[in-house]
Amino acid sequence: MRLKSKSILNCYRDIAALVAIFLFSSLAVFGQQAIVTFDGSNSPLPDNAVWDIAAGPDGTIWMGTDWGLASYDGSNWQVYQTTNSGLPNDAIKSLFVEDTNRVWVGTSIGGLALFDQGSWTVYNTSNSGLPSNHVRCMDMDDSGKLYVGTDNGLGMFAQGAWTVWNLPDSGIGSNNIPSILVEGQDSMWLGTINAGLVHRQGNALDVFTLANSGITDNTVLRIVKDSGDDLWLATPANGLIYYYNLLFIPYHRNNSSNPALGHSSVILDQNEVKWASTLDKGLVRYESPDWRNFEVANSDIPEDFIRSLTIDPVSGNIWGGTQNSGVFRLDPNILLSQEGVEAEEWDVFPNPATDLIRWSHDAKSMRLIDLNGSEVLGIEPSLHQVSVGNLPNGLYLLEVKANSKIYFQRLRILHQ
Repeated sequence: MRLKSKSILNCYRDIAALVAIFLFSSLAVFGQQAIVTFDGSNSPLPDNAVWDIAAGPDGTIWMGTDWGLASYDGSNWQVYQTTNSGLPNDAIKSLFVEDTNRVWVGTSIGGLALFDQGSWTVYNTSNSGLPSNHVRCMDMDDSGKLYVGTDNGLGMFAQGAWTVWNLPDSGIGSNNIPSILVEGQDSMWLGTINAGLVHRQGNALDVFTLANSGITDNTVLRIVKDSGDDLWLATPANGLIYYYNLLFIPYHRNNSSNPALGHSSVILDQNEVKWASTLDKGLVRYESPDWRNFEVANSDIPEDFIRSLTIDPVSGNIWGGTQNSGVFRLDPNILLSQEGVEAEEWDVFPNPATDLIRWSHDAKSMRLIDLNGSEVLGIEPSLHQVSVGNLPNGLYLLEVKANSKIYFQRLRILHQ
């Protein structure tokens, strides 16, 4: 329940905007911060629940919240709600920004809105062929065709006309589409809720599910492609999945140094490093073979539940939208320079080991894994020793997490 009137909130936002300007002026003078958070206390952001975030070609960041749309160009904020614009609904679920800076806004119950140089055009189930008023995702091909994923099918908008595909009619088990990646004209990948990954090329469909392929999750929340034309999939229950040559390779906390099981989004930065938002472990960075984790416990990330990510094409900064704590801006260069990128020399002894092993460095967490990535022994790092006497002879890896960095030390167990 919202108890404050909108007029009072507007006054708060004006004050917050002045505070934000002061804060950023101070940051420029007194130092650099790797991670900066914007929320209702220090900015005009209309709500701290941020569902989607997108960047325009000029570096303007667009934020879709539970109570309106906001934009920030590095100096100025703008807030759009049903009370001051042509926005059809304040609950924003998806965003897409064209190269021409036209902004498409998908809402939860109000359909789709196009914002173009101050004017609004609304498409809904009453006045157009949009298959549902709940718009979950969007992407556009090079010819300007807009593909729209909803909770009731896929729509394509081109030259003022709509074409709609009902996925169950094509043998796909769900009409609920949270992710789209357009490759070219009439070629795209679709992520579904509970019906797997779909490749559509012309009228041909390939469907990858738990039942017919190696994919490890039937729900795909985000799809990106790297320069090698391979896919990276964010899934809510089986981590980050790498797809190439009909092979699906999952990375999650049970088989790798990725600390999360659930991911909401994944993006590639300007160096093609993977950044993935998680449902409970903050932000994960993957540059093979190095995994790093930035969460509330070890960084200035405001919340461990991150819903969406985008990258500013001008600065290279990463922006994230959280479940309840607003948005954050992350400068990878500052973050990594502050953190340090050189691994420590983890002194584990004796090695080979017969029973007790010891170590001299502090750590946040430690575990012993086999060469398949499966945990064989959980370790309390504060004890500075643990018995491995019950483990079979063989080669293992000691995984050590300190701050956001994960290190590995080979350990051979050799009982006499």
